[in-house]
Amino acid sequence: MSLNDNKRNFYILAGIAPASLNDMELAWLKANGATADSIADCWREYLTAQGFPYGTYNDSIKLWLEGQGFTGGVKTMLNSFYAGTKERAFSNEFSSEFG
Repeated sequence: MSLNDNKRNFYILAGIAPASLNDMELAWLKANGATADSIADCWREYLTAQGFPYGTYNDSIKLWLEGQGFTGGVKTMLNSFYAGTKERAFSNEFSSEFG
């Protein structure tokens, strides 16, 4: 599925009422503690509250996703996050022991 399809499904499963994707994203961010009126400002508040100092959106979201165990580029990690899958990075020790 596309990133947008995965986002829509994620928000619906999280209890966000179907609407435009931007409205659903804003509603999810607000349901998770953000209070701003724009998506960009809400992401800044959300990521900061999660312990990730906000620089740029891409840098901050990348660190947040990596902190949850996702790997790859930002779009790949976001798609995995919204799809509910984690493509986790394993250490060389783990890979050599179990791979």
